Amino acid sequence: MLEAEEIIKLNKDWISIFFLLSLLILGFLKKIDKKKFELLIYYVTSEKYFSIYAKEKKANYFDLFNVSKIIFIIIIKSILLTFIIDELISFKTFKTISLIILITIVSRYFFLKYVFRFLNLENLFDQLIFKSISSYFRISSLLTFPLLLIYIYALSTSIIFLSLVSFLIAFVIFFMHLIIYYKIAHDRTSSFFYIILYICAFKVTPWLLVYSYITS
Repeated sequence: MLEAEEIIKLNKDWISIFFLLSLLILGFLKKIDKKKFELLIYYVTSEKYFSIYAKEKKANYFDLFNVSKIIFIIIIKSILLTFIIDELISFKTFKTISLIILITIVSRYFFLKYVFRFLNLENLFDQLIFKSISSYFRISSLLTFPLLLIYIYALSTSIIFLSLVSFLIAFVIFFMHLIIYYKIAHDRTSSFFYIILYICAFKVTPWLLVYSYITS
């Protein structure tokens, strides 16, 4: 039987492959739309990016740029959750988490699209989704990805570091989305109730259910 440390060492191979894939996705994003990528990554805030692209009449979330962003987010988020949940960081756990996240994202997107269309709030829906995806991508690429690299290749035995990373990322996600929702609600006071409903029923609850299922 292999010792736990030896299993973890072997499992680092698949992690390295997905880290490399993540770097390739970042390079690919820069290649297909350099201006959009640089506005999203290199600026301290997302305001300029939002001011340019959030005003587009119809955002296509299934174009190459957005699909690549979502794949990157799923990979990074799945690796982080694998580290948290599975001490042996097995590829099987990673696949399960990735599939659950993908199903949650897709099903929630189409369900919310129908709900907001029924309420005649499609523009609000587009803003929420666009800014949410962009913020997740910024957090994944600028914070989560580098910290995961440090953890797996330098501090893989430090549970404290992993706990601090998890707490920091959760706090940043919460804070950035709070700002997004506040600004949208401030600009569209009539939509305040629907934004609160979106946060409570459709934003927080699905991920709590996913986390509960994965850890059970």
